[in-house]
Amino acid sequence: MANRIELTDKPISPEAVTAKVLKDENGGVVTFLGTVRNSFEGKPVRYLEYEAYPEMALKKMEELAGEIQAKWGIDDVAITHRLGHLEIGEIAVVIAVASPHRKEAFEACEYAIDRLKETVTISKNAASMTGSEIQMLTGETLTVEDLFSALLINSANDAAYALAEHSGSIDSFVVQMNQ
Repeated sequence: MANRIELTDKPISPEAVTAKVLKDENGGVVTFLGTVRNSFEGKPVRYLEYEAYPEMALKKMEELAGEIQAKWGIDDVAITHRLGHLEIGEIAVVIAVASPHRKEAFEACEYAIDRLKETVTISKNAASMTGSEIQMLTGETLTVEDLFSALLINSANDAAYALAEHSGSIDSFVVQMNQ
């Protein structure tokens, strides 16, 4: 099932993920799309950054597919999760489940997204901007001046450490620079 379970840094095609589970014997096909919304806990969101340790995340996603097979007898499960920077409206995850009957496909697909969120370690960092401040939804607030000062430092690593010094945590944000 390895070709049906994947992490990617590229946009996800729901049709391509769904095609992985289509078979003539399956009368019910359910596809779930998880997208980036524009708010989190009442705060506006500008974008999300997803990160994972790929080997561990893929292993847990394979285990999840195994749980579905054991619980419903369904072998046709495909899960693709995106990593990296995602803008509002972009697809973060696609889950497709197919079975001979729709009831089992719906139940298994709902189970899949719930268990994915519970068991697969994919970190999600959200950023919101109001006025001249960037609010990381982990609680830190950076002024635009702080961010620009950090970005003027020679390397991306130095910028990340300068920001971490300001906020107390290097895990709370991601700095991307083109070199």
